[in-house]
Amino acid sequence: AVADQAAAGISNARLFERTAEMAAVDERQRLARELHDSVSQTLWSAALLAGTLAEVEFEDDEVASNVALIKTLTRGAVAEMRTLLLELRPHALEEASLDELIDQLIAGLESRKNVSVDADLAEAVPVSTETKLALYRIAQEALNNISRHAEATEVTATLSLRSKTVILNITDNGRGFPTPDPRSDRLGLSIMRERAADIGAELTVTSHEGRGTEVQVIAPLVGGRS
Repeated sequence: AVADQAAAGISNARLFERTAEMAAVDERQRLARELHDSVSQTLWSAALLAGTLAEVEFEDDEVASNVALIKTLTRGAVAEMRTLLLELRPHALEEASLDELIDQLIAGLESRKNVSVDADLAEAVPVSTETKLALYRIAQEALNNISRHAEATEVTATLSLRSKTVILNITDNGRGFPTPDPRSDRLGLSIMRERAADIGAELTVTSHEGRGTEVQVIAPLVGGRS
C-alpha cells in the first residue's frame, strides 16, 4: 500500500511538472504572437520609414546625422525583436540557419554600440541542431561580452567550413583582458567552454590587454542531435 501511494505521488508530481511545462510553452507562444502582431509590425514600419528618410539629402548636417541614427536604431530594434521572437519559439530557433541567427545577433550589436562588424558567414552550414544551437549561444555570449566590456570599435565575425569541421571566429579590437583571467565566470567563458565540450568542439579564447580578443570554435560537422 505504501509503495502504491509512493508511485501515485511520483506519477502526480510528473504530471504536474509536464502540465507546468506545457503552460509555460503556451504562454511563450501567446506572448510571441502578440509581439509579432503588434510591436514587431510597428518596428518594421518604422524601419522602412527611416530607410526612406535616410535616402533624402538634408541641408542640415545635424538632421542628416539624426536620421541616419534613427535608421540604425530601428534596424537594430527589428533585429533584437526577431531574436526575442526566436527565443520565445524554440522550434523557430531550431529551424533558422546558423548564419541567419548570427546575423541577427550582429545587427543587434551594431544598433547598441558604435561598432563596425565585418561579417563573412557561410550559408546553410550542414550541422546538427545541437551543434547549431551551441555555436549560436557561444556567438551570443561573445558578442554580448563585446557589447558590455570590450569598448571595441571594430569586430570581425566569420563562419566557415574546413574539411569536416565548421569554424566560428569572432575578433574585436577592444581593451582585451589578461588570460587566464579571474573574471572568466563574469565573462561567461566557463559556460562557453561547457557548450563547446557538449558538442565535441574546441574553444580557444585569446586576449591581451589593449589588443582585443579572439574567440574561435572548431566543431565537427558529424555528431550531435539531428
